[in-house]
Amino acid sequence: MEHKEQELYTFNIRNKEKFIVQAKSENLGEINWFTENKKAILDDELSVLQENMSIAESIKNFYENIESKTDEEVDRVYEYRTTHGLRFAFRGQDIDDIYIGKISEDRYEISEAGGTHWSITIDINDFFHQLNNEIARHM
Repeated sequence: MEHKEQELYTFNIRNKEKFIVQAKSENLGEINWFTENKKAILDDELSVLQENMSIAESIKNFYENIESKTDEEVDRVYEYRTTHGLRFAFRGQDIDDIYIGKISEDRYEISEAGGTHWSITIDINDFFHQLNNEIARHM
C-alpha cells in the first residue's frame, strides 16, 4: 500500500514593504478558521483598543488589569480573541499570542505582545487573496 504524504497548506502575511509571517498547516480546518472569521477580522474593532497600543498590547493590558473589569467587558474581549487570535485558529499548537484585525477605518495589523512585542500594518486584501488561492489549490 502506497503512503501518501500529507499536503501542507501555506500562506503568507505581509505588508507592502516586506514579508512578515508564513504559516503552514496540514489541517484545512485551521486555514478555514480565517475564512470563517473573515467578516469579524475585516469589521470588528477591539472595544478596549488603547491609543498608541497595538491590538495585542491592548489585550495584554486588559488582562493585566482584569480585576477592575466587568463580566460583560471580559466576555466581549474573549469573544474578540476567538475570532482574531491565531491561538484559536491553531489550537493545540504552541504559538505566540498573535492577533490580526482592524485598527482604524482602512488599517489592519498583526501584532504580538507576549515575550516580545511587535506590530505591523498589513495589506488585508492581499492576505485574504493569498489564503483563497491556497485553499483553491488544494480543492
